[in-house]
Amino acid sequence: MCEYFSFLVDDQGQCYALLGQEREEVIKKGGNPDSHSEIASYYGLDEDKCWKFDLQLSFDEWKRLLQGEALTTIKVLKDCYDGGRALEEMTIPITQKVQQWLADNEKAIMEAGKLKFEAERLQELVFGGSDPEWNRSFIIALNRARTLQEVINELNLTETRKGWGNYLYYSGSDEEKPIRIIFRDPSGLGNITHLAVQRWVHKYARFNKETDQVEIFEERRVNIIPSSIPIKE
Repeated sequence: MCEYFSFLVDDQGQCYALLGQEREEVIKKGGNPDSHSEIASYYGLDEDKCWKFDLQLSFDEWKRLLQGEALTTIKVLKDCYDGGRALEEMTIPITQKVQQWLADNEKAIMEAGKLKFEAERLQELVFGGSDPEWNRSFIIALNRARTLQEVINELNLTETRKGWGNYLYYSGSDEEKPIRIIFRDPSGLGNITHLAVQRWVHKYARFNKETDQVEIFEERRVNIIPSSIPIKE
């Protein structure tokens, strides 16, 4: 399986990939939509008579697509070659047809990344990513329903203590700037579909007996309230 997305090209320049509904069908059946053999089988092709390509997009490159940058400027086609027919046999007209196909299907290719990068996307939304403004309140509609454990795994949370009352306590993975996560216990809700998120900086004071001074501390906190039904903003 490639890092992101695979497709085949026949000797006429026709491109084949599993996108949209076809992609969902293969995934539901337990198949790999980015396997060249799976693509060839689905369309009745001989994969060894096709050019094989893998687009190994990173999360940052995928975000550049979302921001409007063209796929063909992010990836050079020859760098994505992965076997099959010799690349030297690909003529300029066929190369142009492939480039046009990539441009025409850019939206569907971006959609394929929503599943691949869903954990990274969720972490960035909850913990701010490059957002300079930490103090925010917002609602995240998940692209699919998840169990509590799935959400915890995707956010890469570590339990710090057992729940008190109706809350669960975790810490984020950023060791340089620790984050305390206060998670409303979703027991009884069923699978989670929405997350109401509040981020703020908590300031508190402690008396240091050794220095006989009051010390001020800051801690980044995130309050997460899960829901199994849409939340009205």
